[in-house]
This record gives sequence, structure tokens and C-alpha cells, in this order.
Amino acid sequence: MIIRPMGAPEVTAPRRRPDAPRAHWPGQLNYPPSERRIHLPLEGRPTQLRIRGQVHSATRGGILLIGWFYLAMAICLEVAAATCLKLSNGIPGWDDDARVLPFVLMLVFYIVCFLFMSKSLEYIQLGVMYALWAGLGTILVACVGVYLFNDTMPVIKITGIGLIIIGVAMVNLGGTQAKSDKPAEGAVSEQT
Repeated sequence: MIIRPMGAPEVTAPRRRPDAPRAHWPGQLNYPPSERRIHLPLEGRPTQLRIRGQVHSATRGGILLIGWFYLAMAICLEVAAATCLKLSNGIPGWDDDARVLPFVLMLVFYIVCFLFMSKSLEYIQLGVMYALWAGLGTILVACVGVYLFNDTMPVIKITGIGLIIIGVAMVNLGGTQAKSDKPAEGAVSEQT
């Protein structure tokens, strides 16, 4: 129910033409299926993704979100691998009470983690990617240790985790997008 003052004219939103593209957020348009394309302006990287038949923008603020997705997956898999390492109780064959399944899962998680890390390097600078991976992974592993394994969390550890958070924030302030391999306009390239 719309409440308006008496005598005020009814205000309606302007009607959209049926053939006009719809905007989901600024800079992103959803074109009809016959006009959907994946554009590749940034060194062959897609800036639009097709999800369930819909085209969505992969960029916001000039940084490709897919790189952040790959990095988030790498961090989650690294935390899962470290947790499985703790659950395995050592290396099967070397330790008597070692468990095989958590050890195998740890190996799989680390392999897939490094695959996601290598994909994120196509979009994010190496120093930023590694700082985020190591810093956020350390924080999450410390939290998992407290909640699952009853690890202690004295004030000195909390202070160290706080410093890690500050360091990760400082690294992000310097920019995160990977530079292109193309030389700058007007630059002279060396060819031998």
C-alpha cells in the first residue's frame, strides 16, 4: 500500500521498453540471449560470466572478482588442509597412531589449494596474494585450533593476530591488480 498526501498525483516509475537491457548494478547490463557475449579486453580474461544462463559482470572497481574467488578458495583449502594435518596424527607408515584418511585429504587439499593460488596470480599481484593467503590462513587456522582442538589463546597471540590483520590491510592499500605484460604507450621495447 502506497501512502501519499490527498490530492497528490500518483507517481509511477517510468516503464522500461521490453527490448531494453536491464541493469543489475551500475556498469553491468543483462542483454537478451541473442546478444550475450563474453568480452575479453584484459589480456584474454573474461569480464563477464555466464551463471545459469545469465550474464554477470566479473569486475567491480577495476579488480576482477574471479581472482578474489580463487584466492578465497585457496585460503579455505589451506585451512582445511592444516586441520586435516592435525587430525592425521603424523605420517602413515612412520607413526604408529597415524590415520590415513585425514593425511590423504590433507595432500589433496594442499594440491588443489596451490592450483587455486596459481589461478589467482593471473589477476592479483604475487606479494598481495601471498600476504593475504598466509595472513588470513594463519588467522583462520588459529581460530580453528581454539574451537576444535582447545588451543589456548593468550593476549600475546591475540596481539599477533591483530598485527597480522593490520599488515594485510596495509598490503591491500598499495593496490592489488596485476600489471599487464604490454609495454606502456610510447615505451621502446628491446628486441634482440
